Amino acid sequence: MTRALALIAVAATLTLPRPATASSCQATSFKQQMSAADVIFVGRAREIDAELATTFDVVQVYKGDVPARVIVETGRVKYAMLSPPHNYLVLATRNEQAQPGNLFVHLCSGSHREPYPVGTFEQLGEGKPPAPAPAPPTEPTPPVTATAPEPAPPAPAPTSPPPIPARGCTVDDAPRTPLALLLVLLLRRRGHHRRQQITGHRKNISDIGPT
Repeated sequence: MTRALALIAVAATLTLPRPATASSCQATSFKQQMSAADVIFVGRAREIDAELATTFDVVQVYKGDVPARVIVETGRVKYAMLSPPHNYLVLATRNEQAQPGNLFVHLCSGSHREPYPVGTFEQLGEGKPPAPAPAPPTEPTPPVTATAPEPAPPAPAPTSPPPIPARGCTVDDAPRTPLALLLVLLLRRRGHHRRQQITGHRKNISDIGPT
């Protein structure tokens, strides 16, 4: 009975899925890994996030075009993570498993942490510097619309010359007070009486005549 249970336990262990290990990747040659990679570069791991994605400062590029800073994802597989602060030779691919603009590696991609295997760079050949970082998008400049000039203000209307005052005596049409009317009446009576005296005096002289 004990032997039967032991055999069942061994069978169950053999049938359970096991994570890939470094030994399972030994069947793939470095030349095959180089051929399968979209990009190959040497860079320094700066930081790693909760998704096990590592941000790299790229130093030298040996295949493809890589910006000076790039994020390499692992699909949250801890056996494939590239932990800072170390230098790595990264063999990565561009596929739908990574976010747009990011790279992707798995356990058997062929990435190595420094020190690198002997003869690695002889197989890689001469490298090149990373591509410059893309410029941030600029907002489109709104089109300039020509504005019509403002109309000139209307010319002032011609003004008529001031009226010329009439020469001679003017009649005061202002209403007169009773005192003024009385004074006018007295002056008129006095003038009338004076004219009567002058007329009578002339008549007397004419009646006398020459002697």
